[in-house]
Amino acid sequence: MLCLLMQLFHRLFGNKEWGNYVFFSDEINISHTEKGTMTGCSSASNSGDDGTSTSGPVSIRTDHSTYMPTDSIHVSVINNLQTSIFAYDTRASCTILDLQMQVNGVWQGTNIARCPLGRPAMRVEIPAGNTYSAMIQAGSLGISQASFPVGTYRLVLSYSTSATSLPQQNTTTIYSATFSVASSS
Repeated sequence: MLCLLMQLFHRLFGNKEWGNYVFFSDEINISHTEKGTMTGCSSASNSGDDGTSTSGPVSIRTDHSTYMPTDSIHVSVINNLQTSIFAYDTRASCTILDLQMQVNGVWQGTNIARCPLGRPAMRVEIPAGNTYSAMIQAGSLGISQASFPVGTYRLVLSYSTSATSLPQQNTTTIYSATFSVASSS
């Protein structure tokens, strides 16, 4: 829950000069760079599931390959390019990633983790060699709770190497490896 609140705070107020701070506890790790950019928010639990990962100059990694309907999806975007990449937030759980579900063999966008922020999307920079970490939860951040429907999912990232590109212009789109949400019974 603390990660969720920190993500919401970060999405509302953006990359302000808040100073350098890191919060650690037995279960939560939230870290920020010296300019206040949220670089991580993750849980320390491990169920033996190594998660999923893609390869390439920009890759997407999840913490599990199978989730329960009420689980959070912890995801990392790794920029292995020699230049920064830029993407826009207000996507799934107010991150830079869209969430798609496979329905009858066709990939469809889903609103199960919609972003409730009432502001225009903000550009997020992932510098060369850095990682963007996020958490995606069913429902609306801090407003409503829901469960992911059982099924097969993937994450979608559209990014640009130009800081001046508008959303959906001159973008490269990549997909995560598929992961599943299984019945809790």
